[in-house]
Amino acid sequence: MRPRSRRALLRALFASGVSTAAAVAIVPVVADARQPDVPDGGDPTDGRAPGPVHDVLFDEVYRGRHIHARRRALLDGPTGRPEEHAGHIAAASPGPGAGPVEVLIDGRPLHLMRRADGSYLSMVDHYGSHPTVLAAARGAVNALGASRLAPAQHL
Repeated sequence: MRPRSRRALLRALFASGVSTAAAVAIVPVVADARQPDVPDGGDPTDGRAPGPVHDVLFDEVYRGRHIHARRRALLDGPTGRPEEHAGHIAAASPGPGAGPVEVLIDGRPLHLMRRADGSYLSMVDHYGSHPTVLAAARGAVNALGASRLAPAQHL
């Protein structure tokens, strides 16, 4: 029997590295598919997150995606800033004195920011400027295509 060449050994190492990398990349996708699209603490049957809610701004299905926006009560967050609640920064207050707005796409939070000119941008479509929260949510759905929003990750 002939000893293995260095080339064969390197091929085997490369193949095992590629298969390991593929497995590492697929695990979060499979794990995410098993989790329900419900905000933390919400009931999977009603799709609502816990916390004080003042009013629903809009609730619609756009291009097969459920878009929901509601105004949240002002709560002090971990840094003492009133626009933070439950670890999420709720940007996009539509007017003075109004509470922050929480936008959900298929039950997952869409983070919005308000620009100085009053328009909105989203974390999904951060190069686009939208005149309203609804337009920003629709722009995010357009940018997402068939993809889903990733769960919120906070450091």
